[in-house]
Order: sequence, then structure tokens, then C-alpha cells
Amino acid sequence: MNKDIVTLKDGEERELLRLLEKVFNNFPPRFLKSLPNLYKPEYHPCPNNLVVRGEGGKGLLAAVGLYPMEYCVGDIKLIVAGIGNVAVDKKCRGAGYMKLLMNQSAELSKERGTDFLVLSGQRQRYQYFGYERAGSARGFEISQNNLRHTLRGQTPAVLAAELLRTEDTESLKGIHALNEAAPMHRVRPENPSALWDILCAWRSVPHVLRSGGAFAGYYISDKEGKYVSELRLKDPAHISGAVQTIINDAKGGVNFSVLPAETETCAILAELGESASIGGGNAYYVMNYRRVLDAFLRLRAKMAPLCEGEIVIRVNGFSGTENLRIKAKGDEISVEATDGEHEITLEHLAATRCFFAQVSYERAKLPAFAASWFPLPLEFPHADSV
Repeated sequence: MNKDIVTLKDGEERELLRLLEKVFNNFPPRFLKSLPNLYKPEYHPCPNNLVVRGEGGKGLLAAVGLYPMEYCVGDIKLIVAGIGNVAVDKKCRGAGYMKLLMNQSAELSKERGTDFLVLSGQRQRYQYFGYERAGSARGFEISQNNLRHTLRGQTPAVLAAELLRTEDTESLKGIHALNEAAPMHRVRPENPSALWDILCAWRSVPHVLRSGGAFAGYYISDKEGKYVSELRLKDPAHISGAVQTIINDAKGGVNFSVLPAETETCAILAELGESASIGGGNAYYVMNYRRVLDAFLRLRAKMAPLCEGEIVIRVNGFSGTENLRIKAKGDEISVEATDGEHEITLEHLAATRCFFAQVSYERAKLPAFAASWFPLPLEFPHADSV
């Protein structure tokens, strides 16, 4: 194998999509319809794709999408990237192109100062490249029968739900503001058409919620209305009414997914629902443990008090070794590089599990005060996944 990696240029979108449709022939439906926020020419998908070309530059043999984003965790803005459309032409399987492109995407991300990368895919397949399954999405299953009991004697504010329209710029402005105010969120564009395409990613259906005709919030569901991946309201007092409206429109039970830091929404849904769960469907490659731990530990401290303590942990990361002093004392939360003697050593994948996964036997190595800090509330919104 002697192939050069190149970045596609604007105007080569059709060639990229031909490869993707050919490789993912069972992907329903077509890429452009499923992810307009990535593959429309105006969003410049080509410069975000590393590819291997055939002899003489003819035809694409493999591609990996590397889509940069900003992610706010409290007051801290992290540099992140989503890995998508990992594709190798079937006639080239086994030639090592996936390994070549995945490693190059990591090198490029490191040069850009990326804090973490996120993707979805088969766990062990991507562990080779530094990714481990983690996350803390809260899931709530709520039915009409649940509401009949939990809301008995209560009359929650009646909300009206309607499909969001592309020309409804006022509602899109309100949706953007609610996203920006969330304690953890991917920074989304203010441009109404670009925001619309994100809200519709993965064939999702965005809805506006109104109270007395005024914008009260929004939610994103699947086509059947049975899965709500995002629900945000201007007034938390409207949550019960919003849930009732959503379930009535769905004519049955609905599963709600909520980011862990949206604690008020989680608390109310937990009271209303039949069951609750915690988990995550993404895999993460943490490149800068200091910055990511610092951001999410501070967010965790806002969600609930932390046990006081201090520990030095050495992380042998895929992108380098970090010796970190992690400290929680009252309002003083810090994660700093140190030359001090470390108490615990964690290899890269074990560190990701220890700090961010729901199940981690590595946490048993930590002192009780430190073990209680984790897992941190790392999660990535469905609408922004690539």
C-alpha cells in the first residue's frame, strides 16, 4: 500500500456521496437527506473529509469525515470534532485505508488543539484508535397511563405543539437562545437555515411548543413521535404540560432523552415516568484530559456537591501522557498538570471508562472521595452527531 491522503475540495461533493452511498448501501435513506447539515455544498463537507484516491487520482477508495465543532460545558468552551462516514470501497477492504485515515484524522485533530473527538460505531473496532464507549444520557419512558396517575388532580399549563417551519425565523431564534443557555451544548449557528438543517438531522422532526400563542420551547422527535431526543422550555413549570402534549400527540408512550446537566428537566421526568435509565451511545477519544476533566468536573460540582479531596493521576493517553492533580474543596475545583508523584496510573481506554463511563471497574482503584466524583456528565446531543 502506497497511497497519499488528501483533503477533498469544494465542488467534489457528488464524488464523496457516490462513495458513501456505495459503501453504506443499507443506510436508510440517502446521506444528503439524512444529514443535510453536513453534506449540503454550502456547509463545505469536502474540506472536512480525508480521502484516499485511486491510481492517477481517479475515484475515491476511502474517506473519513472530520467535522470540527465547539462545545460549551458551563463557562468553558471545548474544541471537539465528530468522526463520520468512515467508508472504504469494498474492493479495497483489508488494504489498511481505514487505519491510515483514522490515524491521520487523530494527528490533524491534535494539531488543531482538539480536546475530544466523538463517533458512533462498533466499540472494539474503534478502540484501536483511542475511542471508548461512554456517556451519561438520561432516558425516561413515559406513557399516558403514567400521567393519569402522576398528574391526577393537577392541571398543568396547556401547551400547543406544532411542526416547526423553515420560515418561522422567530421560533428558530428562540430555539437557538434556549440551546445557548443550556448548561452543556454544542455551539450551533444562528443562521436560521443552518440551524433548521441541524434540527432535522437523522430524519428528525422539530416541533415548537406554545403557551397562549407565544413561543414556550421546542422538542425534536423521530417521525413517529415515540422518541424525543431534545426538549427545552423557557419556563420549567411547563415541563409536565409539554410532556402531556407530546404523549397525547404520539397517542402512546414516549421515550425522552435528556442531557445529564439539565437536572430540573430530569427530576420532573423521573417523577412522571415508568422507568429511568442512564447510558450513552457514543464513543469518545479524549485528547486533552486536563481540559476535559476540568470542564466536566466543574459542571458536576454545579449539579451536586462533591466530596472534598485531592489526588494525582497519571494518564497514559493516546495523544500523550498527562500527570494531573485533581482537587475539589468547597467552591475550589481544579485539574492541573503537575510534576508531583502520582498515586494512580491509568492507560488511555481505562481512563476514559474511569472518568466518563457508567460501568468502570477501574474506579475501584481510586480512594472513595475521588471515586464519588465519577462518572462525569459527558454526553453529546443526538442532533449534532455526525
